[in-house]
Amino acid sequence: MSDFTLEEMLAMQRSLQERYKHKWEPICPETGKNKMLWMIGEIGEVVDIVKKHGDEAAMSDPELRRALVEEMADVLMYYGDIMLCYDRIIEQAYEYGHSVYREFAFLVAHSILHLLGYDHMNEDDEKVMFKLQEMILNEYGIKKDN
Repeated sequence: MSDFTLEEMLAMQRSLQERYKHKWEPICPETGKNKMLWMIGEIGEVVDIVKKHGDEAAMSDPELRRALVEEMADVLMYYGDIMLCYDRIIEQAYEYGHSVYREFAFLVAHSILHLLGYDHMNEDDEKVMFKLQEMILNEYGIKKDN
């Protein structure tokens, strides 16, 4: 499969929003403002952890790292939404040597599993989550070389 362009990704997003408009919350300025304010509060919690303990400690101390990752996950996956950075998807696809399409699908599957409560903070949980990711991608015919 060929790589997605930004325009194709945005078209997919609009198509999905239209398809699930009866289930998904509408996107409007008021909703956006409220989510942005909530997210700013969550970002503040991330900043507080780093300011209080320092970035080295936040990354090396397992308890601080767990708290930091939890707060960062709250920022990225609030209210069941998945936010993906298209530029980063493209960079990671090239870093890992596979298509943008495959990286996009991988990150969607990965994010959905997080929303369902899966995590990869320890080796056993990581094995379960990564196996589920591959099963999801395989179900849709998305292999590492796509």
